[in-house]
Amino acid sequence: MQIEYAHNLLQASMTICYRGRSLTIDNLIIDTGAAHSLLASDVVSEIGIKFENGDKLLRSFGIGGDEFSFQKRVDHIQLGELIIEIFLKAAI
Repeated sequence: MQIEYAHNLLQASMTICYRGRSLTIDNLIIDTGAAHSLLASDVVSEIGIKFENGDKLLRSFGIGGDEFSFQKRVDHIQLGELIIEIFLKAAI
């Protein structure tokens, strides 16, 4: 995995695989102090990730206020050679 330091931020590329479709997100900001990682729902909707009845809803708090999100199980995410099976949280 290649991590870059640009504009005072740590950034990397990540590929998400969901139901056999994949999406690579470049310049993803790594927040080392965050409890969760959120992705914009309009970005991940490209591969079919969207809110559906039964999805777990989450509320996150931070300096910028609070944010609601939903949680999805994805096939995997890939950061360089590292492949991880995780839940994905997407901001609504």
